[in-house]
Amino acid sequence: MHGKGEQDHPDGLRVDAIGGVLLISASGATGPEDAERLEEHLERASAGPRNVVVDLTGSEAPDDRTLKVLRRAWQRLGDRLRVVAPPASEPAAAIKREGLRRFAVHATLSGALTQAGGGRRTPRA
Repeated sequence: MHGKGEQDHPDGLRVDAIGGVLLISASGATGPEDAERLEEHLERASAGPRNVVVDLTGSEAPDDRTLKVLRRAWQRLGDRLRVVAPPASEPAAAIKREGLRRFAVHATLSGALTQAGGGRRTPRA
């Protein structure tokens, strides 16, 4: 079952909104096209108030461009950005190797969403 607002893309990125949190999930290998699309989503997100979770659980090790995109996104979003990369996974190793320790890295999607406020209902104006 898909969440409200979900978009499936052939490039392996899926975008959804869960409880007011923007969720971007990557699957498989990430290449230049994926990094570009991820950057577009994160740039749009930085203009709004939503917290953002990037889930790398189903992806292989992110390439250099993707890691740079995450670094720039953290500079724009700060604590509003959370990344899911399970311990001992290829994405977690790449994040550690690049020294990207400033933003919140979570072992599970549920943990990231809880911390980002995805478990709370957001009032409608």
